[in-house]
Amino acid sequence: MKIETGKDFERECVLAVSKAESVHMSRNGVRVSIAKDGEMIRSKSLPDFSGAIAPIGREFVFDAKKTNSASFPLNNYRESKSKAKQLKHLLDRSRVGSITFFLIHWNERRLKTKTVEAATIAFPVHFDMSFWIAFDMGEQKSISLDECKHFGIDVEWETPARCRRPRMNLIAAMKEMAEWPLFDCSGSGGISSSLD
Repeated sequence: MKIETGKDFERECVLAVSKAESVHMSRNGVRVSIAKDGEMIRSKSLPDFSGAIAPIGREFVFDAKKTNSASFPLNNYRESKSKAKQLKHLLDRSRVGSITFFLIHWNERRLKTKTVEAATIAFPVHFDMSFWIAFDMGEQKSISLDECKHFGIDVEWETPARCRRPRMNLIAAMKEMAEWPLFDCSGSGGISSSLD
């Protein structure tokens, strides 16, 4: 599936849960402040989507991204105040048991000797995950497709009955992620990850 723009991918996220009774999801809005000269300044400070999965009652928060590159750069999440605030929000919500992730769509890339197929992957964002600890220490600069596949969940695209084009099965990926020890909120003390 080729996704042209980030907004197109966000629309696909909305479609993925639009008919589901087991998920409530809403978009996080854009915040506006007024400068001294009266000009409105828009700043996006929360990840794209949040909601809850019934009947398990788990909150989820994610930011939807698409890329045409071999890796997804993270430098904006250090340098931009609003992006840094988004990542901090994801990490903070992971501390209270929310399912938090980047939903990254990798468009197909045709190289000289091979074709890298398109993939959509839910890449966990968790305060106790070795990847994000390395990011915090300045050691991790981007998310490669291989890292995404290693740490994340492949989100399948399926064509539902009476639909003409595929939709991603985002709900299944979120439910699977909720079962991971990384997102265990049973009160067992620490949160450890078999994903590290």
